[in-house]
Order: sequence, then C-alpha cells, then structure tokens
Amino acid sequence: MNKSKLRIGYVPLAKKSWLNDKLETVRKDALKMLQKTGVETVSTEGLITDRSQADELAAFFIKGNIDCLLFHHITFSLGSIVPAMIKKVDVPVIFWSMPEPPMEGGRISSNSFCASNMNAHTLWKMGRKYAYVYGNDKEAENEMESQFKSLQCVKSLKSTRIGLLGNRVPGFYTSNYNELKMMETFGIEVEHVDLLELVAMARNADSDLPAAVNEIKRMSRINANVSETEIEQEARLYSAFKVIREKYNLDACAVKCWPELPEFYGIAPCSAMGMLSGNGIICGCEGDIYGTMTMIVQNLLTGAPPFFCDLISLDYKENEAIAWHCGAASPSLKADNQNYALCKHSVVDGGDKKGVTGEFPLKPGRVTLARFSEDRNGGYRLFLAGGQAVETGRLIKGNPVKIKFDAPLKDITDTIIENGFEHHYSLVYADIGKELLNICKWLDVKMFNFS
Repeated sequence: MNKSKLRIGYVPLAKKSWLNDKLETVRKDALKMLQKTGVETVSTEGLITDRSQADELAAFFIKGNIDCLLFHHITFSLGSIVPAMIKKVDVPVIFWSMPEPPMEGGRISSNSFCASNMNAHTLWKMGRKYAYVYGNDKEAENEMESQFKSLQCVKSLKSTRIGLLGNRVPGFYTSNYNELKMMETFGIEVEHVDLLELVAMARNADSDLPAAVNEIKRMSRINANVSETEIEQEARLYSAFKVIREKYNLDACAVKCWPELPEFYGIAPCSAMGMLSGNGIICGCEGDIYGTMTMIVQNLLTGAPPFFCDLISLDYKENEAIAWHCGAASPSLKADNQNYALCKHSVVDGGDKKGVTGEFPLKPGRVTLARFSEDRNGGYRLFLAGGQAVETGRLIKGNPVKIKFDAPLKDITDTIIENGFEHHYSLVYADIGKELLNICKWLDVKMFNFS
C-alpha cells in the first residue's frame, strides 16, 4: 500500500498584548517536534496574532495544498481567527494547548487550554469536526503522531482502489457491500475483474514462471502432498495477480477464491494470496470488500501485513479465542519455531484433494482485531478488540492463532452476535486502537470498542 504524505498547516496563535521573548522559542520547539512525527509541516515565520496575518496564512496554505490545520495555542488568542481560517481552508482541524506555566502571583501568562476550549465550542456550534491534543512538545508528541497517522490513513483511502476478482462466494451475504456508499464515506473505488481474465493471465504467465516457482519453493519447508504441477499453477496465479494489479492500478484485491478457481483452474489461490499480502499487495478472501478494506486500513497504519480470519473457538474461562483461516496468511506472520508448509486445502472438495495453502500457526505478540461494516441506519460501524496473541502450535490445518483478549470475551462475542457483525475479521500485529477510533471520529463511523 502506498501512503500519501500528510501536509500539516501549522498555525502558532498568540494574543498581541501577551507577546514575550519566550514564545518564539516555544514555536521553534514545536516545529522540531512536528518534524519528528514524519509529516510535512507548512508554516511561516512568527506568531499569528490578528485577522490580517491569518488571512495571509490561509492563502499560503491554499497554495500549499495542506491536509490539516494545526492550531497551536501558545497563548490565548482572538476568537475570530479560527473560524475565519476554516472558512477558507476546508480541512480537518487539530487544536493543541499547553500546560500553564508556573504561577507566581502575577497575571496569567498563557491561558492556552482556555483558548482551545473557546475555539472548540466555536467549531462544535458550526458542526465541524476537530481533534484535541494537550501537553508541551515532548508530552504531546505521541498523541500528535497518533492523530497524524489517522489522518494520513484517511487521506490515503481516498486514492485507494480494490480489485474485486469475481464476486462474493455463494451464500456469503456477509461479503456484500455498497459500492457508492463506500466511495462516499471512505473514498475507496472498486474495480470489477472477471475471474476468467485472472485464469487466462495465469495460463499465459510463462515469462515470470521460473522466478515465481522459486519464490514459492524458497518459502516452504514442507510440501505435504502438493504436486509440482500444483506449485506451478500457484506460481502462475501469483504472477497473474501482479499483472492484474498493474493493469488496473490496484492497491489490494478481494478474491472469490471458491468454488470456480479450485473447480475450473484446479487449485485454490490461498498461498499465492498470502505471499502477495506479505509483499504489500493486500488480498482479502471470499470476495469480502469490507474485510479487505479493514486489512488496508490496518496496513496503512502499521506497514505490516494483516491476517484475514474467522473466530472459530471460544474459551470464556481463559478469556481466549482462536482466530483462523484456511491458509492465506502472509508467511511473515509465521511463528519462529514453526515451518511454512505447502499443503492441500483442508476444506475444498471435502479437504486434502487440491492445493495450495500455506499452513502454519501465527506468532505471538500484541494484536488488534477489527472489522468495518455497514450499519442498519445506512452508515458504517467498526468492531474493535485488542489482545495478545499467544503461543499456539499446529492446532488445526491452515493458519490458527490463539488470542487472549483485554476485555471479557463473553462481552465481545455477545456484542458480535447481538449486533449482527459479519464473521470475517482482520488481525494485525500492533496496538492501533487509538488510531482506529480517531478514524471513526473523522468519518462518522459508529464504534464498538473493546481495545
């Protein structure tokens, strides 16, 4: 996935009658901190104290094509500046206020929080979204970085294209989606690609075949009854996916992985999809667009390959559940003490008849399980749960991982069932609950939060 770099319009606000020599140092320290967060900061010299300066800065930001306005309340400021600027520069807003300096019995010297309080009320009355960060530059850095990651993800989604190869699999109404509503809310476009085109490209993928075969064999340590013919077929699919991606300028794929591919092409695409996800081409199973979208969001926030999965086993006493899917996990998610095995599919045609899956249990580590989904009111919602993946072992064919959740598992599963969430989730090895909740606030997505 390609991230779009975030451009921050930095507005250092102060009241003219409160200016002193220390404030310029605060401004410069703030810019140094912002540089550490990895965003591109657009700013001018000096503090903004009146409307004329604010108008000039707004014009400068419009030319600079900024993505976010960061209002830094170095001191109290005129209440007319913020609404005047957002009328001209229609982008998300973050307010930043700082702790009051030590009080020594004299006049107040900053009143930074009060300024954020005043301007937050103004934007609230105007029906505008905003975020808020509190602390000096060192204290605010982590929260600022989290806010920027969320906004960068929102920006990147607007230029994201998912290829739907085929459609949803039979009877999986959980994979249905609203194409235009998704484009309106998230900015994501879907390109429909026929499975016939994928198969035709796979059968003609001769030039890249040796390299693809070598890559698959190099990944595997065990070939459990998978024939050389099946490995070649999987290599051809792997090459064809990459050609499809280039042809249609795709960032990710959702694939109708059964029944047509195993029936008419002869194998399942699982191991190829796992390798693609590990190489930055996110692949979701069973034609599930929203499941794939969740994988994309997690990948944009972390740079790591997510795991498309079901919840299949619950242990309320230990507060653990097993997440699993049939063999399309990225090889990079393998537990260190386990082998990557090329295997026959455990479910297709009754199981153990056709390849090719990449089987292994997943590694331990901090994880976030999530799912974006349609709400019945016509909007969107997010299910979110945090936990710890623990040592799992080869409990079942495919890709299992045991998760010890932070919140009570009974509350989690009751919420899933009572609110009719789909049975597909995306898991990523990172703690990104805060960033996902930020995204929900910016996009008006309802939250079911167990992080």
